[in-house]
Amino acid sequence: MIVLLLLLLFCIVLLCHGVNPLRVLRSSFKGPQRPHISVSDREREALLAIDRKARVRYTGKVPLYTDTIAELAACETLRETEAFIKVIDVHRVLSSKVKAQHFAHFCSTRLQLPMLSVETLATIILSLQKFAAEPDVVTCIRDCFCAKRKMACMQLKDKVDTKFPMFDLIYHCIQSRIERETILTHFEAEAARFRTSSTYFAPIKLLCDIDDTMLAALFDTRYPELTVYPGVHQFAQELLRRSAMIAADYADQHSGYEHDDSDSDTDLEAGTTDRLTKPKEMQRVAFLTARPEVLRKRSLQELRACGFQHFTLLMGRFANMWGSQRIASGKLRVSGKD
Repeated sequence: MIVLLLLLLFCIVLLCHGVNPLRVLRSSFKGPQRPHISVSDREREALLAIDRKARVRYTGKVPLYTDTIAELAACETLRETEAFIKVIDVHRVLSSKVKAQHFAHFCSTRLQLPMLSVETLATIILSLQKFAAEPDVVTCIRDCFCAKRKMACMQLKDKVDTKFPMFDLIYHCIQSRIERETILTHFEAEAARFRTSSTYFAPIKLLCDIDDTMLAALFDTRYPELTVYPGVHQFAQELLRRSAMIAADYADQHSGYEHDDSDSDTDLEAGTTDRLTKPKEMQRVAFLTARPEVLRKRSLQELRACGFQHFTLLMGRFANMWGSQRIASGKLRVSGKD
């Protein structure tokens, strides 16, 4: 009897906010449905690119960690060190917590982190993110982030974010509150310095809602529940591609931006030049939602069903779900962390 009264009260609250309770019930058991429309060539290319395997650096067995670290320590010049880190598959070599701790200590004490390129520092950070809860590892990650200034700091954040969500790295992987605050303080300080410099350009970050923006969910009754709006994935991809091209154009016009030539060999194989090459890495979409944390897994499944594979998901709280004003204020509060 009590359960029925609670369900009745829940339905009354939904009706007072203009939401159909049956629509919410059906949405809880249905999966997102994409309309049967012809996709653009660029969207088809983007979806196929997800299934393509990465370039194989070398063939054969994974080298021993001791042999790898010995060869890295034997590198005499900075250029030789960066070339070696670029060739080895650090993610496969660091297969345990002990190896990650030793590699982090080696990078912090033996390598000149401020002299390394953004690409090399991003490789080190991404290889250690799985073990970021360890003190030695998070110290190395902090040193890598703090090694770059102004535009290079922003470039390093974007480089890491294209491979692994920065939000998850800072607020979930890193457990130390002191180290987290140190990294965030460095980001704020360098952003303020970059904003006052003569080479400043406003970076573009795509923030997107989920319910009634990507999917017809609650208030929009023009489509069936969880119908993906036609063209929304293509539109988001074009925005990301355009923002990447704008950032690349600004970078070419100003000094302080470190250019990456890691994929120059593939450009030569494809017969393209640097002027005609489009940015290979685009920023990650940040999705904001008022849904509570308990719905994270379902939200991830819905976004992947929409065609997105690399994105950052910022969840809300259960108290922010009641009323459009609470929903908007909750999203604004969460977006301040990204």
